Amino acid sequence: MRVIIFAFLFTWMTFTSAAQRVCGTDSYIKNHFSRQPVTLSIVPEVPPRDTSINEIITIPVVVHVLFNTPAQNITDQQVLSQIEVLNKDFRLMNTDKNTVPEIFKKYAADTRIMFCLAKVDAEGRPTSGIIRRYTGNEFFLGDDGMKFKTMGGSNAWDSKNYLN
Repeated sequence: MRVIIFAFLFTWMTFTSAAQRVCGTDSYIKNHFSRQPVTLSIVPEVPPRDTSINEIITIPVVVHVLFNTPAQNITDQQVLSQIEVLNKDFRLMNTDKNTVPEIFKKYAADTRIMFCLAKVDAEGRPTSGIIRRYTGNEFFLGDDGMKFKTMGGSNAWDSKNYLN
């Protein structure tokens, strides 16, 4: 399930950001898999989920805003608007759903997955779900440096409980 969600998110980020800025997803994926080739053994078998009919799964999200200049320190409203876009895409409620390429139309569906900013951190304390951190790095390479405070990034929260 996490592998599928990860793939959806990277695909969504690639297509929605391509018109505005360059997405580092392609170079990240090439770099990542050149070091860790994909084999069937790394894709875990996911046990069937016990869900209710029409249950909506809500995933808590932690957004790490890493900024080197004040202009890069995006507003809470910008973060919230992207969560809203993500939810519309995953629920197939986006206004441009009719532009899905013909080859993918049979796969387009309401996934019944929603995302919300985390309200509680791993220690049970209230959080806004938005972590802001100044970094001396002007940019991050196609590696995982942004996921570690020691490398100028922000430590990712436990991926079993949060989407970072």
